[in-house]
Amino acid sequence: MIVTGTILDSSDTPRANTEIRFIPEDCPQSDALGVITAPHVVKTTSALGVLSATVLEQGRYIVQVGRNKRDFFKITVPDSAATADIKTLMDAGTFPGAPTRLEYFLEITTTDNTQTELLVEGSGTRMVIPTDTAWAFEILLLCFQGGSGTGNRHVEARRLTGAIHNNGGTVRLAPNWDATNPTYSTSGRFDPAKLIAPAVTTTFIAGDISNTFAAAVADADDTNKALRLKVTATNEVATTFKWAARVRLEQITYTAV
Repeated sequence: MIVTGTILDSSDTPRANTEIRFIPEDCPQSDALGVITAPHVVKTTSALGVLSATVLEQGRYIVQVGRNKRDFFKITVPDSAATADIKTLMDAGTFPGAPTRLEYFLEITTTDNTQTELLVEGSGTRMVIPTDTAWAFEILLLCFQGGSGTGNRHVEARRLTGAIHNNGGTVRLAPNWDATNPTYSTSGRFDPAKLIAPAVTTTFIAGDISNTFAAAVADADDTNKALRLKVTATNEVATTFKWAARVRLEQITYTAV
């Protein structure tokens, strides 16, 4: 089959010049003559995110998009010489509404004590959350001071957890409530008019036990419809630090019928 299509990110921006890797799931297979294997098929999208005509043999494939190892979906290709848009071949489990696991890697370098946002692979891309989608997030943050030497160097590590949602185009941290308290519920049920302010839990791992340095903040960026992570090299006005974070997400996209 000939597979075509357009690859976008969650803000409908084309995934320009992005490597798309088709990984066969039905191989290896045993055969009378030996073991049948199938090589990965690799393509690169155009500046408009267009996937050029790609010939695939029948079978099931994992489609890996870009460098994030969890940025993938699955397709099933029939035995056909026809041309099909890749979205028509997606397995049911990867359609909106099915739970999805995602992973982002963020980076930034700071040289002063200005609060700074970490970006996806340091590229300027943000973690955009699709409309009518909820994320539960776990962020593992690491900071390391630039330089070299034989003594101790400055290291910080934190874990941040929470939830965020995009409700009809408005992005907010997920609010809390209390089924046992009528101030924050109605008849023991969730009531959007009775909410407790959302909170992100920050767990200390290593470094400044007061969390004055780093002062990591995960919040909702409604302007860019994204989950945002910001850090501050507090009191370090002329020191270089490298920051990196792994963000693991559980995602559900669901529009009520």
